[in-house]
Amino acid sequence: MKTTYTLLSLLSSVSAYSDLVVSSLTTHQPNGSPSGQVNYYSIAFTVNSTNGNSSSSGYCHASWGDNYCAFCNTGVAYSVNVPTGSYISCDSSRANLGDQTSEFGFQLHPYFSIGNFSVSVQQSFTDSSSGSAQQVIASGMIHVTNTTAQYTCTINPQEITSATVHASGDCSIPPNQRPYQISLTTTTTACPPASTVQTSFPVTASTTQGQSIHLTGNISELGNWSPANAIPLYADQYTGSQDLWNGTVGLPAGIAFEYKYFLRDAEGGVRWECCENRRFVVSGSTCGMQTAGNGPDYFRD
Repeated sequence: MKTTYTLLSLLSSVSAYSDLVVSSLTTHQPNGSPSGQVNYYSIAFTVNSTNGNSSSSGYCHASWGDNYCAFCNTGVAYSVNVPTGSYISCDSSRANLGDQTSEFGFQLHPYFSIGNFSVSVQQSFTDSSSGSAQQVIASGMIHVTNTTAQYTCTINPQEITSATVHASGDCSIPPNQRPYQISLTTTTTACPPASTVQTSFPVTASTTQGQSIHLTGNISELGNWSPANAIPLYADQYTGSQDLWNGTVGLPAGIAFEYKYFLRDAEGGVRWECCENRRFVVSGSTCGMQTAGNGPDYFRD
Protein backbone atom coordinates (compact mmCIF):
# COMPACT_ATOMS: atom_id res chain seq x y z
CA MET A 1 0.00 0.00 0.00
CA LYS A 2 1.41 3.37 -0.98
CA THR A 3 1.78 5.87 1.85
CA THR A 4 1.61 9.55 0.98
CA TYR A 5 3.23 12.16 3.20
CA THR A 6 2.19 15.78 2.89
CA LEU A 7 3.61 18.98 4.26
CA LEU A 8 1.32 20.56 6.80
CA SER A 9 0.39 24.16 6.19
CA LEU A 10 2.21 26.96 7.94
CA LEU A 11 1.30 26.63 11.60
CA SER A 12 -0.96 29.40 12.84
CA SER A 13 0.35 29.15 16.39
CA VAL A 14 4.02 29.84 15.78
CA SER A 15 4.09 32.00 18.90
CA ALA A 16 3.18 28.90 20.95
CA TYR A 17 6.78 27.80 20.63
CA SER A 18 9.49 29.22 22.85
CA ASP A 19 12.10 31.59 21.51
CA LEU A 20 15.54 30.23 20.76
CA VAL A 21 18.20 31.75 23.02
CA VAL A 22 21.53 32.58 21.37
CA SER A 23 24.43 33.08 23.78
CA SER A 24 28.25 33.11 23.69
CA LEU A 25 28.08 34.66 20.21
CA THR A 26 31.49 35.54 18.76
CA THR A 27 32.75 36.54 15.33
CA HIS A 28 36.30 36.92 14.07
CA GLN A 29 37.73 38.79 11.10
CA PRO A 30 41.29 38.00 10.03
CA ASN A 31 43.85 40.15 8.34
CA GLY A 32 42.89 40.01 4.69
CA SER A 33 45.17 40.70 1.76
CA PRO A 34 44.83 40.39 -2.02
CA SER A 35 48.36 38.94 -2.05
CA GLY A 36 46.96 35.46 -1.41
CA GLN A 37 47.70 34.34 2.15
CA VAL A 38 45.04 32.16 3.76
CA ASN A 39 42.80 33.87 6.29
CA TYR A 40 39.67 32.64 8.01
CA TYR A 41 36.54 34.41 9.10
CA SER A 42 34.61 32.59 11.83
CA ILE A 43 31.35 32.66 13.77
CA ALA A 44 30.38 30.60 16.83
CA PHE A 45 27.48 30.60 19.27
CA THR A 46 25.38 28.39 21.53
CA VAL A 47 21.64 28.01 20.94
CA ASN A 48 19.27 26.83 23.69
CA SER A 49 15.64 25.72 23.39
CA THR A 50 12.83 24.34 25.52
CA ASN A 51 10.77 23.19 22.51
CA GLY A 52 10.10 19.50 22.07
CA ASN A 53 9.12 18.85 25.71
CA SER A 54 12.64 19.11 27.07
CA SER A 55 15.60 21.46 27.16
CA SER A 56 18.25 21.13 24.47
CA SER A 57 21.18 23.08 23.15
CA GLY A 58 23.56 23.13 20.23
CA TYR A 59 26.97 24.56 19.46
CA CYS A 60 26.96 26.29 16.08
CA HIS A 61 30.15 27.30 14.31
CA ALA A 62 31.66 27.90 10.89
CA SER A 63 34.87 29.27 9.41
CA TRP A 64 35.78 30.06 5.83
CA GLY A 65 38.72 31.39 3.88
CA ASP A 66 38.47 34.95 2.62
CA ASN A 67 41.38 37.02 1.34
CA TYR A 68 39.25 39.83 -0.01
CA CYS A 69 39.94 43.44 0.93
CA ALA A 70 36.74 45.37 0.20
CA PHE A 71 37.10 49.15 0.14
CA CYS A 72 40.16 48.93 2.42
CA ASN A 73 41.02 52.56 1.91
CA THR A 74 37.65 53.65 3.34
CA GLY A 75 37.65 51.29 6.30
CA VAL A 76 34.72 49.16 5.05
CA ALA A 77 35.66 45.48 4.99
CA TYR A 78 33.35 42.50 4.73
CA SER A 79 33.45 38.87 3.67
CA VAL A 80 32.51 38.04 0.10
CA ASN A 81 33.02 34.28 0.56
CA VAL A 82 30.62 33.89 3.48
CA PRO A 83 28.82 30.51 3.08
CA THR A 84 25.19 31.30 2.35
CA GLY A 85 22.19 29.44 0.98
CA SER A 86 22.28 26.15 2.90
CA TYR A 87 21.72 25.59 6.59
CA ILE A 88 24.86 24.50 8.45
CA SER A 89 24.36 21.78 11.06
CA CYS A 90 25.16 22.51 14.70
CA ASP A 91 26.49 20.03 17.25
CA SER A 92 23.60 18.82 19.42
CA SER A 93 23.69 18.14 23.14
CA ARG A 94 20.16 16.85 23.71
CA ALA A 95 20.67 14.02 26.21
CA ASN A 96 18.40 11.46 24.60
CA LEU A 97 20.01 11.97 21.19
CA GLY A 98 23.63 11.83 22.25
CA ASP A 99 26.03 13.42 19.79
CA GLN A 100 24.76 11.60 16.71
CA THR A 101 21.88 13.86 15.70
CA SER A 102 21.82 17.58 15.12
CA GLU A 103 18.45 19.25 15.67
CA PHE A 104 19.80 22.79 15.18
CA GLY A 105 21.14 24.51 12.09
CA PHE A 106 22.01 28.05 11.08
CA GLN A 107 22.20 30.06 7.88
CA LEU A 108 24.33 33.13 7.16
CA HIS A 109 23.31 35.92 4.82
CA PRO A 110 25.25 38.38 2.63
CA TYR A 111 26.78 40.85 3.24
CA PHE A 112 28.71 39.62 6.28
CA SER A 113 30.90 41.78 8.46
CA ILE A 114 31.74 40.75 12.00
CA GLY A 115 29.88 43.68 13.53
CA ASN A 116 26.90 43.78 11.17
CA PHE A 117 25.27 40.57 9.95
CA SER A 118 22.09 38.50 9.85
CA VAL A 119 21.79 34.87 10.91
CA SER A 120 18.85 32.46 10.74
CA VAL A 121 18.59 29.57 13.20
CA GLN A 122 16.32 26.55 12.84
CA GLN A 123 15.35 23.70 15.14
CA SER A 124 13.83 20.33 14.31
CA PHE A 125 11.75 18.91 17.17
CA THR A 126 8.68 16.80 17.94
CA ASP A 127 5.46 18.60 18.90
CA SER A 128 2.98 16.40 20.79
CA SER A 129 0.64 19.21 21.91
CA SER A 130 -2.09 18.21 19.45
CA GLY A 131 -2.20 14.66 20.76
CA SER A 132 -0.24 13.16 17.89
CA ALA A 133 3.48 13.61 17.43
CA GLN A 134 4.42 15.94 14.57
CA GLN A 135 7.93 16.64 13.44
CA VAL A 136 8.38 20.42 13.28
CA ILE A 137 11.11 22.41 11.55
CA ALA A 138 10.93 25.99 12.83
CA SER A 139 13.22 28.94 12.13
CA GLY A 140 13.72 32.61 12.83
CA MET A 141 16.29 35.32 12.05
CA ILE A 142 18.09 38.05 13.97
CA HIS A 143 20.21 40.96 12.83
CA VAL A 144 23.32 41.58 14.93
CA THR A 145 25.09 44.93 14.98
CA ASN A 146 27.79 46.45 17.13
CA THR A 147 25.97 49.80 17.16
CA THR A 148 24.27 48.64 20.37
CA ALA A 149 25.71 47.66 23.74
CA GLN A 150 24.50 44.09 23.26
CA TYR A 151 27.30 43.31 20.80
CA THR A 152 30.74 44.91 20.85
CA CYS A 153 33.86 44.65 18.70
CA THR A 154 37.57 45.18 19.16
CA ILE A 155 39.10 46.01 15.78
CA ASN A 156 42.69 46.92 15.02
CA PRO A 157 42.35 50.59 14.04
CA GLN A 158 45.82 50.80 12.53
CA GLU A 159 44.80 48.53 9.67
CA ILE A 160 41.48 50.10 8.73
CA THR A 161 43.00 52.70 6.37
CA SER A 162 45.63 50.40 4.87
CA ALA A 163 45.52 50.10 1.10
CA THR A 164 46.47 46.41 1.13
CA VAL A 165 45.19 44.93 4.41
CA HIS A 166 41.72 45.35 5.86
CA ALA A 167 40.86 45.50 9.55
CA SER A 168 41.09 42.49 11.84
CA GLY A 169 39.26 41.96 15.09
CA ASP A 170 36.78 40.10 17.25
CA CYS A 171 33.21 40.74 18.39
CA SER A 172 31.16 39.21 21.20
CA ILE A 173 28.28 39.69 23.63
CA PRO A 174 29.69 41.46 26.72
CA PRO A 175 29.31 39.54 30.03
CA ASN A 176 26.77 42.02 31.40
CA GLN A 177 24.46 41.85 28.36
CA ARG A 178 21.53 39.52 27.81
CA PRO A 179 21.66 36.83 25.09
CA TYR A 180 19.75 37.22 21.85
CA GLN A 181 16.19 35.88 21.56
CA ILE A 182 15.04 34.46 18.21
CA SER A 183 11.29 34.20 17.67
CA LEU A 184 10.28 31.26 15.49
CA THR A 185 8.50 32.94 12.60
CA THR A 186 8.52 30.21 9.92
CA THR A 187 7.32 26.72 10.75
CA THR A 188 6.74 23.72 8.53
CA THR A 189 6.20 20.05 9.12
CA ALA A 190 6.38 17.14 8.63
CA CYS A 191 8.69 14.87 6.75
CA PRO A 192 8.46 11.11 6.78
CA PRO A 193 10.77 9.40 9.26
CA ALA A 194 14.14 9.09 7.58
CA SER A 195 16.24 5.95 7.57
CA THR A 196 18.37 7.12 4.64
CA VAL A 197 19.01 10.76 3.81
CA GLN A 198 20.18 11.89 0.38
CA THR A 199 23.23 14.05 1.09
CA SER A 200 25.03 16.18 -1.50
CA PHE A 201 28.75 17.04 -1.43
CA PRO A 202 29.43 20.20 -3.48
CA VAL A 203 33.04 21.41 -3.73
CA THR A 204 34.80 23.89 -6.00
CA ALA A 205 38.19 22.91 -7.38
CA SER A 206 40.61 24.08 -10.06
CA THR A 207 41.07 21.13 -12.40
CA THR A 208 42.48 20.51 -15.84
CA GLN A 209 41.44 18.05 -18.55
CA GLY A 210 41.72 14.48 -17.32
CA GLN A 211 41.55 15.38 -13.63
CA SER A 212 38.58 14.56 -11.42
CA ILE A 213 37.50 15.05 -7.80
CA HIS A 214 36.47 12.14 -5.58
CA LEU A 215 35.02 11.76 -2.08
CA THR A 216 35.81 9.22 0.62
CA GLY A 217 35.50 8.92 4.38
CA ASN A 218 35.51 6.68 7.43
CA ILE A 219 32.17 4.95 6.72
CA SER A 220 31.42 2.17 4.26
CA GLU A 221 29.03 4.36 2.24
CA LEU A 222 32.03 6.58 1.40
CA GLY A 223 34.54 3.81 0.80
CA ASN A 224 36.28 3.57 4.21
CA TRP A 225 39.14 5.87 3.12
CA SER A 226 39.92 3.69 0.09
CA PRO A 227 40.52 5.68 -3.12
CA ALA A 228 39.51 2.58 -5.09
CA ASN A 229 36.07 2.62 -3.44
CA ALA A 230 35.63 6.40 -3.33
CA ILE A 231 32.60 8.27 -4.67
CA PRO A 232 33.27 10.06 -8.00
CA LEU A 233 31.94 13.61 -8.21
CA TYR A 234 30.76 15.31 -11.38
CA ALA A 235 31.60 18.78 -12.71
CA ASP A 236 28.37 19.78 -14.40
CA GLN A 237 28.42 23.35 -13.12
CA TYR A 238 31.06 26.03 -13.34
CA THR A 239 32.00 29.07 -11.28
CA GLY A 240 34.38 31.20 -13.30
CA SER A 241 37.86 29.69 -13.21
CA GLN A 242 36.82 26.86 -10.87
CA ASP A 243 34.65 23.83 -11.56
CA LEU A 244 31.82 23.01 -9.18
CA TRP A 245 31.99 19.28 -8.46
CA ASN A 246 29.09 17.51 -6.80
CA GLY A 247 27.71 14.09 -5.94
CA THR A 248 24.83 12.67 -3.91
CA VAL A 249 25.06 9.75 -1.49
CA GLY A 250 22.31 8.04 0.54
CA LEU A 251 23.54 8.01 4.15
CA PRO A 252 22.00 6.55 7.33
CA ALA A 253 19.99 9.13 9.27
CA GLY A 254 21.81 10.39 12.35
CA ILE A 255 25.26 9.07 11.40
CA ALA A 256 28.34 11.13 12.26
CA PHE A 257 31.37 10.70 10.01
CA GLU A 258 34.63 12.17 8.72
CA TYR A 259 35.44 12.71 5.06
CA LYS A 260 37.84 14.29 2.58
CA TYR A 261 38.13 15.04 -1.12
CA PHE A 262 41.01 14.02 -3.34
CA LEU A 263 42.07 14.77 -6.91
CA ARG A 264 42.75 11.94 -9.35
CA ASP A 265 44.83 12.72 -12.44
CA ALA A 266 44.57 11.17 -15.89
CA GLU A 267 47.21 8.55 -15.00
CA GLY A 268 45.32 7.49 -11.86
CA GLY A 269 47.53 9.31 -9.38
CA VAL A 270 45.89 10.59 -6.20
CA ARG A 271 46.45 13.94 -4.46
CA TRP A 272 44.59 14.41 -1.19
CA GLU A 273 43.38 17.83 -0.07
CA CYS A 274 45.28 19.23 2.88
CA CYS A 275 44.45 19.83 6.51
CA GLU A 276 42.19 18.07 9.00
CA ASN A 277 39.40 15.69 8.10
CA ARG A 278 36.02 17.26 7.44
CA ARG A 279 33.15 16.24 9.76
CA PHE A 280 29.40 16.05 9.29
CA VAL A 281 26.33 14.69 11.09
CA VAL A 282 23.36 13.56 9.00
CA SER A 283 20.04 14.80 10.33
CA GLY A 284 17.69 12.21 11.79
CA SER A 285 14.74 13.92 10.13
CA THR A 286 14.94 16.00 7.00
CA CYS A 287 12.89 17.51 4.22
CA GLY A 288 14.50 16.98 0.86
CA MET A 289 18.22 16.75 0.23
CA GLN A 290 20.82 17.68 2.81
CA THR A 291 24.12 19.42 1.99
CA ALA A 292 27.35 18.45 3.73
CA GLY A 293 29.78 21.14 4.84
CA ASN A 294 29.28 24.81 4.08
CA GLY A 295 27.87 24.08 0.62
CA PRO A 296 29.84 24.45 -1.53
CA ASP A 297 33.18 23.86 0.13
CA TYR A 298 36.47 24.47 -1.64
CA PHE A 299 39.19 21.92 -2.38
CA ARG A 300 42.01 22.67 0.04
CA ASP A 301 45.25 22.61 -1.94
